[in-house]
Amino acid sequence: MSNNNDVHLTFLIYLFHNNIKNCVLLYRSYMGFTVHWLNQTTLERTSKGLACRRMYGKHTYDNIAEMIDKVLSEFNIQNKTSLIVTDNAANFVKAFRVYNENATIQPSTASNHSKCYFSILWFL
Repeated sequence: MSNNNDVHLTFLIYLFHNNIKNCVLLYRSYMGFTVHWLNQTTLERTSKGLACRRMYGKHTYDNIAEMIDKVLSEFNIQNKTSLIVTDNAANFVKAFRVYNENATIQPSTASNHSKCYFSILWFL
């Protein structure tokens, strides 16, 4: 992936809960990132798990955008990411819309946000 200048990302927020005494639920959230690219030599599509980060607090657009920005920076792929696919949740859509205006996320990345069509069809 280091030689590739064009990668795509997909990510979701996963919510797990554990039953605790007296029927109290403990929720833990994680954001999982997968990176996809085309092998320049074999032209094979390649996908790898990039990161799984614990999300604290609410799943607001600003918390989501901050997490995305941190992971892109950590792996130095801000300028390599040409497409990001997420589910259809309003908080993801708003994260890209607001931060595209503020240029916190690289403009090329923010403008190439796509909703996952499978998750759209799943809820029909």
